Amino acid sequence: MPKIIDHDQRRLEIVLATKKLIVAGGFQAATMREIATAAGYANGALKRYFDGKDEILMATSKYVANQLVTRLENAVEGRHGLDAVSLIFEQTMPDRPENVDIARVLITFWERSIGHPELSHSFRQDLLPWRQLTEKSLEQAVVNGEVDSSLSPRVTADELLTQMVGAHVMVQLNPAEPNVLRQVEHIRRRIAGLRVNLPVDARFN
Repeated sequence: MPKIIDHDQRRLEIVLATKKLIVAGGFQAATMREIATAAGYANGALKRYFDGKDEILMATSKYVANQLVTRLENAVEGRHGLDAVSLIFEQTMPDRPENVDIARVLITFWERSIGHPELSHSFRQDLLPWRQLTEKSLEQAVVNGEVDSSLSPRVTADELLTQMVGAHVMVQLNPAEPNVLRQVEHIRRRIAGLRVNLPVDARFN
């Protein structure tokens, strides 16, 4: 009886091997040969499951982004407004080792996607649920009167995500603890500053 091959499982094994290589050694470590070796396949066998390295990177980025979004959705279940916003960003802070690994994979993908419209589009789609979840929570905060009524949830969500992405890039460049703590504090102050009943000096100092 012929052996049944689980195509999706094989693809997942290749994605997990790619993630591990990127976390350990960055983009340069994730050659097709090294990916195949880490996944336990011959080099040519990868072509049965992916068209090339860009498709492997795209699948790896999507995998880690989906993991992150699932964690965020579980964290904010039953929470609303600024409480949910705070939880979303506490879950993505660069002082959490699992987030440092996720950022390393995503930053590698971003670098590769420069000048590649298909890859850039894939990246934007991967992070869209994170932005949508943030925007929805900010909309609730406006309705609840927790933030200024003139606040734009869409613009603010984009600003918060941009700040978080920047924080992760800075931590990848300088992983020293003082810098990590400084990046975390910047984001916490930005979110706290959204609350309308917080004294002005507490919001911006």
